[in-house]
Amino acid sequence: MGSDTSFDGETERKEYKMRKVKILFCAGGTGGHIMPLLAVADRIKESCSTEAEIAFVMGNRAIDRSLAMNLPYSVVHLPLNKGIEGFSSAVKLAFKIFSSISLSLFRLVASCQAVVTSGSYVSLLPSICAFAMRRPVYLIEPNAYPGRFTRLLGKLCRRVFGGWHILKKYLGERNLDVVGIPLRKGFSNAPTKNEARRILGIPQNSTVLFVLGGSQGAEALNRFILENQRLIKYGVPNIYIIHIAGDKECVKEIRQAYKEAGVASSVFDWWDDVWTLYAASDVVLARSGALTCAEIMKMKRPALIVPHPSCADQHQLLNAMEIGREGVATVVEQKNLKDRGLGALITLLINHDVRRKMEEAFEKTDSLTNAEKKIAEKILREILEESRDGKVSQVVVNRCARTAVFGCRAS
Repeated sequence: MGSDTSFDGETERKEYKMRKVKILFCAGGTGGHIMPLLAVADRIKESCSTEAEIAFVMGNRAIDRSLAMNLPYSVVHLPLNKGIEGFSSAVKLAFKIFSSISLSLFRLVASCQAVVTSGSYVSLLPSICAFAMRRPVYLIEPNAYPGRFTRLLGKLCRRVFGGWHILKKYLGERNLDVVGIPLRKGFSNAPTKNEARRILGIPQNSTVLFVLGGSQGAEALNRFILENQRLIKYGVPNIYIIHIAGDKECVKEIRQAYKEAGVASSVFDWWDDVWTLYAASDVVLARSGALTCAEIMKMKRPALIVPHPSCADQHQLLNAMEIGREGVATVVEQKNLKDRGLGALITLLINHDVRRKMEEAFEKTDSLTNAEKKIAEKILREILEESRDGKVSQVVVNRCARTAVFGCRAS
């Protein structure tokens, strides 16, 4: 467990309200990188009221653009749409950024008091700029095995906020706080199962399966469900499937397939308040991205987990091993999905004893909760302490802020 990061009292909370803070968040590429930062940003904004100026640096992928449209913060998109694969790729990436937006990026970093990142490819240059300018960098590592960014630059960061205790094995404890994975506020205020089903128009007596492939891994899960939907319907006559397809182009095809098979369903390409879908479900079929694992643990839903086989460093497999070890999910690798997946899924759907054991296991897990609150409070406390000590030059901050993007509308 990480160190205590709670407020010392109302005096410090009031000081956050009075002092203006400027924080830059850097992430992109997947929802798993972006959403934890959004949860922390929202918590900081809530703690500081109107005195928090927050900006995001994101990539140029479709998901970055899509999520940025709904963010209540200023957004700068770097001209990047893929990660780093080897040294030559890293050099080309750095040259591309430096040659196109170096001055504006330097000004943006100089105008902030801290940089917060989840370690995606978008974070590399802003973090290097922050190190050079002696701005503190806070890194959120949501996976059970640290990513390349964390392994390369984690020791240079002010703090690494980890989602799993096993990270101590890889990173040590010098600047690591194990606090859990940040989730948006809606997960703490999710409706009950009956309320969620009423909202979504799902019959209360249904057995509800929630299929969630994530931003990168939906295709294989979509195919698995469509190939087996008639058998699932035969084994579970009252089945209702909530399906996040992950791709607008697939939604119409999947809806039609369910209709032809006589399977009651709701199919979406994306659903923002996903906690409502979790709340309505009995069982979840999903990948094992760190964010999804945290959501399953928070909502206490038995799950069939299928790690994405192509993720860097097999981090989804390691995430799955950790959640499987807790006894709250059945893990089936994708190569075994055809042979073992259907049986495992139907067992979860119809065997109430198996589900009950998983639900009991949730209560026994060492669940790391309220990570967004702990991270926000730690960052705000340290910014406040440094502003008192004069470690951050307010003259530089103010001068650079005139030419930076804080306070501008999202692009």
